[in-house]
This record gives sequence, C-alpha cells and structure tokens, in this order.
Amino acid sequence: YEILFIYGIAFLGRALHHIFFDNLWTIGWQYIRTGNLDRLLMRPVNPLFQIIAERVQQDGFGQLLIGSGVLYVASDHLDMIWSFGDVLMLIVLVLSSGLLYIAINLFFATFSFWMVDSLPVVSAVFSLSDFARYPMTIYSKVLMFILTYIIPFGFTAFYPAMYFFGGRGYGAMAIATPLVAIIACLIAYRFWLFGLKAFASTGS
Repeated sequence: YEILFIYGIAFLGRALHHIFFDNLWTIGWQYIRTGNLDRLLMRPVNPLFQIIAERVQQDGFGQLLIGSGVLYVASDHLDMIWSFGDVLMLIVLVLSSGLLYIAINLFFATFSFWMVDSLPVVSAVFSLSDFARYPMTIYSKVLMFILTYIIPFGFTAFYPAMYFFGGRGYGAMAIATPLVAIIACLIAYRFWLFGLKAFASTGS
C-alpha cells in the first residue's frame, strides 16, 4: 500500500499535466513542421500560452478521480491520520508533481526547434517516469542519481510520498519538492525562449 500511495501521487501529478498541458506533445509536428507557429507569433499573446490554451484533455479528470481513489485506499490501509497541514502539504506536493511533468515535457519538446519533431525524445524521456512510481531505493545509485538530479522524476512521486512516511532519510528532499518544481519550470521556460529565438519560419 505504500507503493500504491506513491503511485497515487504520481497519477495525480500526471493527470494535472495531461488535462491542461497535453498540447506540449504536439509542438513539433503540429506547430513547427506545419508552420502554425508562425500564426501564433503574429498575435500579441505569448505563443506558449496559446499552444497550451488550444487543447484541454477532459479524460484527465477521470485520471484525477482514479488517482484520488488510489490515494484514499492506500492511506486508509496504512492507517494514516490526516491533519489540515497534511492535506495542505499533499495539495502542494501534487501541484509540484504536476509542474515537474510540465517542465520536463516543455524542456524536451523544445528540441523540436532543431529536430523538427522531438516527440520520440519526449516519449523516451517520459518512459523514465514509470521508475518514479516505485521506491527508488530499489534501483542502482546511478539511476537514482539520474532521476533525482538530471531528469527529476523522483520528485513527482517518491520523494513527496516520503513526507507522509516520516521522511526515512529523504525528508529534506520531500520538503524541497516545490522548490525543485519551480526551478525546473524556470529552466524549461528559459530553454523554450532560447529555442524560440532559434526558430526559422517556414516562410523564410
């Protein structure tokens, strides 16, 4: 049930990303390759906001319900007692998990400015998120390092869950999750702006 709890947090974070930011997957083949990005750049609105706003995945709300159900069942079997502070922290950590999925997606989708379509790369990177749904202590130190400091999927589920399991040596990592999410978003957005400057219009 501890593994189920970790999975529930990952599922909720992924659902938030899926509902509001799923269109990031299409940057390469739907906007850059077809020239649709030129149309967005002509408008006096942030092009990234336009890409995000053009698509909302309603099936993600079902994922939110399933994730909430999984989290409830797991916490019930673990006899967890929830205080107001715990609930508030859970919300913050789930939002941080969602932000990390968004940041990682945006960062690797930005490679489309040079590759035309970075979907295979994004898909390969996102497959690593499956590792974060299990206790990362079962993996090698190399993989754990990658999922913590290189592609921080560990902060989407494992480290946040440790906050509710008494830390177990990872309490500081759990508390740092919101900060890691903010830094990851800033890095991803700066890289997006860098890629946007390198964009060569299909009409040029």
